[in-house]
Amino acid sequence: MSYVTPEEKDAMARLLAVMNGEAPTAATTGRQPVMETEEVGGPGVVTQSEINAMANVLGKLNKVTQQVMLENSGDAEARMAMRTTRTPDGVKVGEYKIEVMMNERRLAGKQYYSIEHTGSNTVIANDITLYEVALAVVKLLNNNTYVNDHRIRQLFEVDERFTGHRVDAMTAKIHMRRAEKTGDTMKQDVFESRYQKSIDEAMRAKQDIKKILNHGSSSHR
Repeated sequence: MSYVTPEEKDAMARLLAVMNGEAPTAATTGRQPVMETEEVGGPGVVTQSEINAMANVLGKLNKVTQQVMLENSGDAEARMAMRTTRTPDGVKVGEYKIEVMMNERRLAGKQYYSIEHTGSNTVIANDITLYEVALAVVKLLNNNTYVNDHRIRQLFEVDERFTGHRVDAMTAKIHMRRAEKTGDTMKQDVFESRYQKSIDEAMRAKQDIKKILNHGSSSHR
């Protein structure tokens, strides 16, 4: 949090007195003697340094006010954003960390995610394909939702469905390319159809994430 210095308080008080047509207050904060190069304001005169000091004070007050408003607002997304920080290997959201994992041989995608409770170093899940699922789970956990909550179970099920369909799509794509190289148009058409169907199913699974979260929000109103 930003703090206002005694010098800034003095400058602000003097500027307010001048604006109100009153005699400027004397400095009471034990400032060092004014150097010859510093502006000296007479009665009713506001110096540039005092204007800058007041602008600095107002800026700090505005920053503090915005922080307090966010912390006390009902906007869960805004509060969560304030508690989100990047780490060398992922992102920390509140009391939990989402770590980015890499495996070049992983058919469902070389990048995947794990969730860990930072206080106890307890791994909640360690093979999540969708970042959206990892983030949704972490948000629920930070809102005092239990790990065995039905919404969290549903989110993990969505990730498993998405992963299965994506693996099936990648497998179909491999066979489709082989059939294309050998000139087997019949097999190529079969695997191309299978590939497209798996992609569609994977996207449908992904859309269920929002449905689960929206349903949970409406049921808790």
